[in-house]
Amino acid sequence: MRESAMNESKQVCKNIATGKYFLFIEEIDEKLLLVIPTGEVKPLDASLFEDIEEVNITNLLNNCLITQQQLDGYKKFLEEDSLGLFQEIMESVPVKDDEDGMIEIFNTAQERMSKEQYKFVSNCLTDRVLREKRKQNKESMGQAENGACR
Repeated sequence: MRESAMNESKQVCKNIATGKYFLFIEEIDEKLLLVIPTGEVKPLDASLFEDIEEVNITNLLNNCLITQQQLDGYKKFLEEDSLGLFQEIMESVPVKDDEDGMIEIFNTAQERMSKEQYKFVSNCLTDRVLREKRKQNKESMGQAENGACR
């Protein structure tokens, strides 16, 4: 896991019966979407857990409160599963090749994805758009400089 991710805080909740910690993703009705110690993502009954708390990942690992499998499962849920789901949404929504079509895709994504997944995908796409914009700006600056030399 990258250095900055290790210093991030994550929300966790403690199972009342076992005392084990679960990485929290989001609450849906009376269920909590959690990453269990094996790394799987499962919805579990909220009444089985203490209140959700924010804790530093490094502290969680150092104190053996979560497993590496949980972090890997969380990362997979956000990265691979989120991007895969977003791709499915893009393919399933009848899109016009304009701003309204993209708005419809993002609205559908917001409805079908967890908040964490939606945030991850939005950040990825924003980063990608900004990189493309910088690349285009560099290319146009290079063309302007070449044109000025003629």
